[in-house]
Amino acid sequence: MKQRKHKKRRAAIAPESASLPDTTTPPASQTLPQDDAAELMTALVLGGLALLRPWYDGTTLPLINDYFIWVQAGLFALVSARLLVRREPLRFPLLITLFAAFIGIAFLTALDTAQYNNSYRALIVWSGHFFLFAVAAQTLRRPRSFAIVLTGFVAGAFAEAVFSVLHLKYYIPLVRERVQMDPSLVQRYFSAAELNPEIARRLNTNRAFGTFLFPNALAGYMVLCVPFALGAAVYSLRTLRTLVRRTDEAAVKGSPTQATAAGVVSWALTFVIAYTAHSFFYAMAYRDAPMSAHWLQWTLSTGVFPLAAGTTLYLVTKKHGQLASLWTVAACVLPPFAVAAFLALFYSFSRGGMLAFLAGTAFTGGLLFVLLRKPRLLPARWAAVALFVPACALLSAPMHSRAATPPSSELVTEGVDMTVEELANPATMLLRTTYWRTALYMIADNFWTGVGPGNFGVMYPRYKYVTAGETKHAHNDYLQLFAENGVFGVLAFCAFWTVFVLGALRRLILMRTAPRLWLLAGLFAGVFAFLLHAVVDFDFFNPSLATAAFLLAALFCAAADGPARPGPVRAYLRPMAVVFLVWIAVVVAASLRVHRADALAGSEPEFRTRLLTAQFFVFQAPKQHAENPQSANIPLSDAIALIPDLEALEQCGSFWVAEPGKTPRKLGPHEPLWPDAFLKVTNPEAARETALTGVNEALARLEEADAIFPHDPIRAVHLSTWCDFLSEAAPSHDKRLEWCNEAVGWAREALERSPNEAWFHEQYAATLWSRAQIARKPEARFEDLFKSIEHYEKSTALFPSSAVVWDNYAQKLRQLGDILIQSGEIQKGEAFRTKAEEMAKRAKEIRIADRQANRRRVGLE
Repeated sequence: MKQRKHKKRRAAIAPESASLPDTTTPPASQTLPQDDAAELMTALVLGGLALLRPWYDGTTLPLINDYFIWVQAGLFALVSARLLVRREPLRFPLLITLFAAFIGIAFLTALDTAQYNNSYRALIVWSGHFFLFAVAAQTLRRPRSFAIVLTGFVAGAFAEAVFSVLHLKYYIPLVRERVQMDPSLVQRYFSAAELNPEIARRLNTNRAFGTFLFPNALAGYMVLCVPFALGAAVYSLRTLRTLVRRTDEAAVKGSPTQATAAGVVSWALTFVIAYTAHSFFYAMAYRDAPMSAHWLQWTLSTGVFPLAAGTTLYLVTKKHGQLASLWTVAACVLPPFAVAAFLALFYSFSRGGMLAFLAGTAFTGGLLFVLLRKPRLLPARWAAVALFVPACALLSAPMHSRAATPPSSELVTEGVDMTVEELANPATMLLRTTYWRTALYMIADNFWTGVGPGNFGVMYPRYKYVTAGETKHAHNDYLQLFAENGVFGVLAFCAFWTVFVLGALRRLILMRTAPRLWLLAGLFAGVFAFLLHAVVDFDFFNPSLATAAFLLAALFCAAADGPARPGPVRAYLRPMAVVFLVWIAVVVAASLRVHRADALAGSEPEFRTRLLTAQFFVFQAPKQHAENPQSANIPLSDAIALIPDLEALEQCGSFWVAEPGKTPRKLGPHEPLWPDAFLKVTNPEAARETALTGVNEALARLEEADAIFPHDPIRAVHLSTWCDFLSEAAPSHDKRLEWCNEAVGWAREALERSPNEAWFHEQYAATLWSRAQIARKPEARFEDLFKSIEHYEKSTALFPSSAVVWDNYAQKLRQLGDILIQSGEIQKGEAFRTKAEEMAKRAKEIRIADRQANRRRVGLE
């Protein structure tokens, strides 16, 4: 009896192990040549997007987002045109409708947004995600298309995983060395005057982040990759085993020509990949060491390994055919990819990422166990519920804390490794609870319409309570979407993912004997883990991560849906297609406008580099040259950022280079510029005039950019800063006052563009205070001073939990009190000084409360 039952059960699952994957194309009656070409083109473009997207992280390089959005919009325009002209049936209409409804609601909430600029940009990015999901879900049907897109995804993610580990081990120590040698990098890239304990902690901690800005972002990406890699690896191994074991008449052997071509092509590709990867590794690990010093590594990586790959593919193709050779490549690449992605996830030391991966994988693995091994253990409809409970229990498991070391501002070149005790420390989780509590306050105050897409960080200080952590994101995407888009927006977003998850579970249950089950299970597990990780991080607000998630979700839908099936023509298709085309035109036009302005203005680090360079040329260089002519030096790359004309720079001084172990020497007249060359200023007056010319050109460029898109408050602040700089460098009082008036005007403009942010009130107040110092008429001077105090006071109402804001207010009250006393208004001046002491006391109370809360969170109290 036992043997009979075993045979019965084996027969139930035999179709999966015995059948080949669906590698055939649909019949000619179901597809046209132009349809096949369009799908192939779409797959190639989507594969390219999947390959490149992690290397151009949307948070680190926001200007790059526009290029991806334009490509996605172009593909979606083709899909919409086919819906309009050929009236093709719309696949997954419910998912498409819910996603479009979410963006429509977000647009409506943006009509009453807290800041127009952020909402404008956020809606463009969300539209790009919609375009991508709709294109992939609507277009991809054939196995070849899925293979192309997933190949691009695997190639990009595999390279990212390897790079993130190498980056952690070899490159980050070099960054620490450079920051130690050039402290100005802290001001340039972190907007801080000096290296503080928080920045030092971020630089010292050995956590991988690769091309992403944060380790948790890398974890969010790898949370998608690891489960998919595991499922795809099992799928490829099972398929390869089936192909190799086939002995029927359908088995095909490869010809000598095919085998030779496969061997040569695989050898060439492996050689190029191995040479490129090892060259990159060698440059980081050994720097200037000659290749002969590590000849064995070069021989193995660029000689033995490519030769072994070519030989293997030659033999497999000759014996089992081309199809088997392709699956051999997949079976050889996917398991190492799973290992590399898991290592990248581990070295990110993201507890939320690890827990999300465990929960998502355990849930899907349990579902597969029920489907494949115990088909009658649980009713199919209760399988998901029964396995979801342990996953939630894993996420909510308690952790133990330990005492942390006091913060330090010193950098450690080799970094500080994470320990088990630090991973078990609940400090960051407790900090997240303060973000969530503040988000709930924001939601309660803006329940129906939210604060506008992209504006959580703008409004957070207004609702932040004392002892809560500072952040720009809620670290819970669902709470942040609720706060930004109101109740209807978050309901539409959650409805989209609920429909996807329930539909995916249904498809997995129905496909329990299908060859693609393991591949689809890997895709689902990755997306499901990503959704869980979004509970403790801001993955959907990182364009690169959200792009990968929506692409994999669309691939699951398309792959599980099967070949095209004829259906009735819906009346709503043409009107919907027209709406889609109009939507595409609006998004592309809006993104072009923003892109032109941003490209002309440059990034925030570029602005700070130019500002520091201008300060050096105008104020520091003359002083340094007078004290010591050899000390007035600046990196040539910084000088070029402000003054790209090399001939103009040569009028200011000479170009020098400091070779390792040698005395600095002057570059020859025709010698090429070295990357680490520096400019030695020998003519301070010429340097000053050249820099002022560069500042005026930078100011004109910013004004041109602002005229293209006159809504960015940061750009208005940059304009105000340049005007303030020119006021300080002005040769006469009248000119100084003129530039000061310009600085005040741009600061007022920034405040009008974002009236809910405290620091814009402080910026405006600071420019008023500066103008008051040079005003000739006493009444104009006191008008500016009192108006400045009003805005410092408003900043405390908009950021009541900030000790810095209260300190700034107290300092200005104290200074105004002194001015009034000197002018003879002693009683009024004393009143301001008394109020200043009260404000300073408030700032001290906030600092004490924050310090005690932080010590409690890390276990010191």
